[in-house]
Amino acid sequence: MKKKVIISFLLLALVGFWYLKKTSVVSQNKVKQPKKQSLVVNKVKLKDYPFNPNIGNYSRKPSIIFILLDAARADHFSCYGYKRDITPNIDAIAKKGAVFLNNFSQGTHTMQCIPKIMTSRYYSEKGLATYPDTRWRFRFVTNPEDSIYLPEILEQNGYLNLAFSTHPWVNEDSDFVKKFHWLYEFKANDKPYAEADQVVPSALSWLEKNKEKQFFLYLHLMDTHSPHEVLPPYDKYINKNYNARLKFKRGNVIDEDKFFSKVTKGDIEHLNAIYDGDLNFVDHYVGLLYKKLERLGINNSTLFIVTSDHGDLLGEHNKLRHQVEDFAMEELNHVPLVMVLPGKIPPGLRIDSITESIDIMPTIMNLTEITLPEGKKVDGESLSGFFSGKKKDGEGEALMVAARDWGFARAIRTKDFKFVIDGNRYLYDMKNGSGQTNIINSNIAAAQELEKKINRKLGNGENEWKSFIRNLNPNLSFTEKIVKGIKTASLSGWKIKKEHVKYLSKGTDAQPLDIRIQVPNDTYKVYLDGKFSKKKFFNFKNSLFKIRAENDKNYKIYNYDNIVNKKLILIGEYKISDGFFDMSIDDLKESPKFKLKNLIFNPAGAIKEHEDKERTEKLKALGYIN
Repeated sequence: MKKKVIISFLLLALVGFWYLKKTSVVSQNKVKQPKKQSLVVNKVKLKDYPFNPNIGNYSRKPSIIFILLDAARADHFSCYGYKRDITPNIDAIAKKGAVFLNNFSQGTHTMQCIPKIMTSRYYSEKGLATYPDTRWRFRFVTNPEDSIYLPEILEQNGYLNLAFSTHPWVNEDSDFVKKFHWLYEFKANDKPYAEADQVVPSALSWLEKNKEKQFFLYLHLMDTHSPHEVLPPYDKYINKNYNARLKFKRGNVIDEDKFFSKVTKGDIEHLNAIYDGDLNFVDHYVGLLYKKLERLGINNSTLFIVTSDHGDLLGEHNKLRHQVEDFAMEELNHVPLVMVLPGKIPPGLRIDSITESIDIMPTIMNLTEITLPEGKKVDGESLSGFFSGKKKDGEGEALMVAARDWGFARAIRTKDFKFVIDGNRYLYDMKNGSGQTNIINSNIAAAQELEKKINRKLGNGENEWKSFIRNLNPNLSFTEKIVKGIKTASLSGWKIKKEHVKYLSKGTDAQPLDIRIQVPNDTYKVYLDGKFSKKKFFNFKNSLFKIRAENDKNYKIYNYDNIVNKKLILIGEYKISDGFFDMSIDDLKESPKFKLKNLIFNPAGAIKEHEDKERTEKLKALGYIN
C-alpha cells in the first residue's frame, strides 16, 4: 500500500513540476525557438576565373550584389505603399537609390522568368535545370544564338561570379548557373528550401574575406515562396483568434477546392499575414547584407539590386501560388525593383514609369560601362536615363510572353490599359476601371493599336521560336499533362480536373476523349500514365478501355495485362511529322473507374537520365511538379 502511495505522490509531483514550468514560460512571454533545420551546403567550382587584374589595362568597375526574392509581390513592400510596415530595411536601402514603382516581370514562373531577366530577351525560355516531369519546351530549348547571359558578359569584363542558391532548379546543372565561377548550393534536409538565416551568413563571410575583389554576387532566396511556414517572432501579423487548424497545415491550405468553396475574409487575411511574416523575415537579412557593405566600406562602390522573378497569388482569382498557365496578372507580374549605387544613382528616386525586368541587365551594363559583344543583342532598355534626367518619368510599357501549345501568349501593360492575347483577346482598363472586366468590344481601336505595339517590339521572335521547335531533336523522355491537350472543356462520362481526367463509371457510354499534344517531330514510344487499381480491374481484366492514336485505323483495346509498374500503359511507337500527337480514348460497356494523368514520350535513342530523387521531392513540395 505504501509503495502505491509513494508512486502516486511521485506522479503528482512530476505533473505539478511540468505545469509550473509551462505556466512560468507563458508568464514570461518566452517564445519557443524552432528547431534548426539540418543544412547541407555544396560549394561547387564551376569554372576557372581567368582574369588577372595585374595584366593589361585594368579599370575597376562597381561590384554587384543581385538579390532575387522568389515570388515576392511588389504590393506587399512598404516602399510600394503597403498598409503594413513589412520591409523597413529594404525601404531604408531604397531611399539611398531608386525604386521602380511599376516594374513588371515578363513571366509568372521561375523557369520562364530567370532566363528572360538574365539574357534580357523576351523569347528566352531556357536556363534552369530540368527533370523528367518538366515540360519539354523547358527541357530542350536553347536560347537564341545572339543571346548572352549576364554573368558571361561580366566575366569578360573582369568580374568574379558567385551564385548563392536555395532553389532546386538553380543548381550546377543549369545553363545559367554554369556561367558562374562558384556556386554555393544550400539544401535543408527537412524543408523544400534553406532559409535566409542559413544562407546570408555565408555571403557575409565571403564578403569579409573578398571585399577587395570585383565581384558579381547573385543570391536566390526562397523565403517568400510557398510552402509558407511563418515562425515566431514573424507571426506577429496573424490574428490569434483565427482558427487555422480547420483549413491550414503548417501555414498552407489543406484542400484548395474546399477552401475556395467557402472562403472567408478571415481566410484571406490569414494567407496574407503568413506571407507578410515571411517577407518581414527575409527583409531583416537583406538589411544585414547592406549593413555589412557599409561596415566594410564598399557600399559606395557596389551596385545593390533587390527584385523578384514573379509574384504570388494569395486567394485572388480563387487561386494560390503561381503556375506557367497563369498569365498577365497584376499579382504575379508586378514585382519590386530597387537599385542603389552612390554617385551614379541619385538617392530618393521614385520612378513612376512602367519598366520591365528585362531592363535590369542593360542597366547593369550601362552603370558598369560594359558594351555588348559583336553579334549579341538584348531586348530590354537601360534605365540609366532616369538617373541622369535624360529620360522623362511617366509613361512606358511592359510586355509579357509565355509559351503555349498553340504558340505564344502575349500581353502589353501600359498606364491606361492591359491588352492580352491568350487564345482570345482581352482589354482591361487599368486607369479608370477595375482592371478585371474585358472591355475590348467597346474599345477595338485601342486594342488594335496595342497589338501593333506588341508585334513591333517582339519582331520575328515567335517565328524563330516555332522554327526551332519544328527542327528540335530531343534526346530525353518528357511528360505532358493530358488535361492540356483535351479539345473539349466538358464531356459526358468524364470529369476534367486540374491535374487529371477521371472516367466516372462503367456503363455511362462516355463520349470519346480526343487529345492533341504539341511535341517536337521525332519517333517516340508513347506511354499513358494513370491511376489503375488492381482490385477494381480484376473483374474487368480483358476490357479496360480502347485507344486510337495518330494514323491507327481502328481502336485497340487495352486491359490490365498492358499495365506496367502499376500505372503505365505502352500505347505504341509513333513517328510525329506535323508537330502534334493525336489520340482518342473511348470507354467500353464494362470499363471501371480510372484516372489518366500524363502522356510520356520516350524518343528513339533517348539517353538514360540520372534521377535526383531528393531534388524531385523538393520540387513537388514547392508545387512545381506533381
